[in-house]
Amino acid sequence: MVVPPAPPPAAPPPAPPPVVVKPCGLDLKDSIHFKTDRAEIEPSSFGLLDSVVTVLASKDNDTLTIQIEGHTDNQGSATYNKGLSQRRAEAVVAYLVGKGIDKSRLSARGFGLEKPIADNHTEEGRAKNRRVVFAVPGCVPEAGDHAK
Repeated sequence: MVVPPAPPPAAPPPAPPPVVVKPCGLDLKDSIHFKTDRAEIEPSSFGLLDSVVTVLASKDNDTLTIQIEGHTDNQGSATYNKGLSQRRAEAVVAYLVGKGIDKSRLSARGFGLEKPIADNHTEEGRAKNRRVVFAVPGCVPEAGDHAK
């Protein structure tokens, strides 16, 4: 009796795309990272930002306007953090413009520590609060349907 060969293993599911367009902004699979206490984007984030460029340059999204929102944790003064978050948001705008996205479609706004999404009393929470959000200006997300 001949035993048929086992079927090949199932292919793993495709990886989620690095950038997904949501009604109120872009949802990124990872965070944009900066050098500590600076507005200099870490090279490890260039690939993710290049994916943002690809999405914004696509025919389906070539008129989408985005506000780049910088956020920080609560370490340091509110004034300093607001300025740092603004400079970081501007650095992201400059990167995207440098890759061909029209400046008129982008704006930068630093919120500093004003809009935490996690507990600033833990390192994990502070890490979540240090973020860049790609939001559609004026859009109010429905529950559970917002960009990170």
